[in-house]
Amino acid sequence: MRETDSWKTSAFIVGSPAYQIPIPNTRRKKKTHETATEMPQAGWVLTNKIELSSDRAAKFFEFLTTQEEALKQIAADEGKDAREALGRVYSLLAGYGSKRRELREDGKREEPPKKRIIPTTIPKGRYFTIPQVAEISNVTVRQIKKWIGTCDLEAVDLPGLGKIIEAGKLNKFLIEKEIMV
Repeated sequence: MRETDSWKTSAFIVGSPAYQIPIPNTRRKKKTHETATEMPQAGWVLTNKIELSSDRAAKFFEFLTTQEEALKQIAADEGKDAREALGRVYSLLAGYGSKRRELREDGKREEPPKKRIIPTTIPKGRYFTIPQVAEISNVTVRQIKKWIGTCDLEAVDLPGLGKIIEAGKLNKFLIEKEIMV
């Protein structure tokens, strides 16, 4: 505002500075006759913009000049906090790297972290997979999944393996739906 006086006669825009990183859309689109939207350029942009009239801009400039020292102190404190946080991140990374080097120097082989296994109890009985149920009932796998989704057909979900249906419950369901096997 000190460098130019244009804000005294026309509107002045204030906002939050942010660095814009363009992310390309990797989704496939149907071919259309529409023109492709242009990717934004990387760089600094102003977000959360507020347009101030020349009267309000003058009051804003007056406020900034009277509070200049306090604002400089706030900026210095925020910069210090940011440097301290970055220092903590660097020390954590360095500590992790030194632990990895120590393990390699000792000749110990690093083992991957163990996966947590969640036990699943299955009551005794005979079970069918969804494709087997589809074949038995002469419908599609999609239809079986729909019945399971709408809670018409009860299934047991085995994490990592899929869903299975108990033979007794399947027979009861087929009888209710009057599906001939």
